[in-house]
Amino acid sequence: MSSDEAYEVDVTPGAIANYGRVHAVTPQVAETQIRSLLEDLISEQAATEQSETGAWRIYFRKHGYGLLISEDRSHVLRYCTWHMERTWAQYRTGVTSRITGPGGMSAWKREAVTKYIPLPIGEKAVNLFARHVLGLKLTPENIDVAAEQIGVHLSKNVLPHWQRGDDEAIDDGIGNTWRLVRSEHHPDGMIVAVYATDSTSPPRQEPASEHRPGIC
Repeated sequence: MSSDEAYEVDVTPGAIANYGRVHAVTPQVAETQIRSLLEDLISEQAATEQSETGAWRIYFRKHGYGLLISEDRSHVLRYCTWHMERTWAQYRTGVTSRITGPGGMSAWKREAVTKYIPLPIGEKAVNLFARHVLGLKLTPENIDVAAEQIGVHLSKNVLPHWQRGDDEAIDDGIGNTWRLVRSEHHPDGMIVAVYATDSTSPPRQEPASEHRPGIC
């Protein structure tokens, strides 16, 4: 495909709705930004592979943005990203991630979390898992129990699948995907986010040696 074709390909209502949910934009803005992403994917010769169903995945492996295109390349079927907190345009222009890191965690949460969870973890990930899986709004009274349950869950269902890559997305088997990263400041790894597994969330990433994108 040539980059000009990005504006000739139809974008399905499902892809537009998906993008709108992820980034909280109107359908018109979603379609425009999807086409802009497709143009960049094509012009920058992003990685491309065909899925088992015949559809085409085209994605920026390093950056974590991609699209699923129909087999005949006439429709954008799905938008995929690791970065629910930033659009491709924002990421490309250097907008800082809004994912909360361990440094911003309340002291009463941090004390319990460091006791039971073996890696640094973002406060948002703790809050979301507690709310959506444990059914808890965290308080100083229940944080100890919640942190212990999260730690047990991670140790059993997430960390054993971690390949120790720099940026991985891991399915925990109960409908959630956890994002783990390694960096200069966190060489042993850090849990930065958790997503409810659906069409907007990254599936478990394959070992780095297979060069899979972990999206779409």
